[in-house]
Amino acid sequence: MDESPNLIEEANKTASRLEKANEELKALLERQERNRSIDVISGRSSAGEVKKEITPQERKKLEAIEFFKGSEIEEAIKRYG
Repeated sequence: MDESPNLIEEANKTASRLEKANEELKALLERQERNRSIDVISGRSSAGEVKKEITPQERKKLEAIEFFKGSEIEEAIKRYG
């Protein structure tokens, strides 16, 4: 019977620690959500993106498209490479 108050006290202490940890976790999650929102709004979102290496040939094609932008040559490069 002597152990019952100790168990209750321990349970109360544990519950108190859990509540504090939950409050800290909630604050961290809110902060993370706020930061994520800022990233999305500012265009820095990259979730799910896979960065692809551009080959020298692809780079030259992109440069040519940029150089001939607005002309028929640009359209030909896009169609036929």
